[in-house]
Amino acid sequence: MTVLGLLLVLAAAGLTIWLVWENTQDASLTLGSASLDEISVGGVFLAGVATALLFALGWWLLMNGARRARVRRAEVKRLRRERDEAHTELDRTREHEEAMADRELADRERDSAPSDRT
Repeated sequence: MTVLGLLLVLAAAGLTIWLVWENTQDASLTLGSASLDEISVGGVFLAGVATALLFALGWWLLMNGARRARVRRAEVKRLRRERDEAHTELDRTREHEEAMADRELADRERDSAPSDRT
């Protein structure tokens, strides 16, 4: 996969160089009230390449940001679940300790109460 990607990048770079080198004709561009006279076709092509690169960079940043947000949401969800489980375990432990303390207190009261066994 990496080799194929490298070959495609090299082919695109070679095609770009060839297109810019061979196209020396001048063109006139008008965008709204802005006008560029005597710009070569190769220059127009390079402007298109630059625009495509900016679009690709923006798309990559958008997708990377969305992925990071998704990972962050999953991490927060996991941490909340762990926190809730820890609270549940803590409540169980407290209930158990309270029951043990109540039982111990009842045992002490029973042992210290005067005995009617005479």
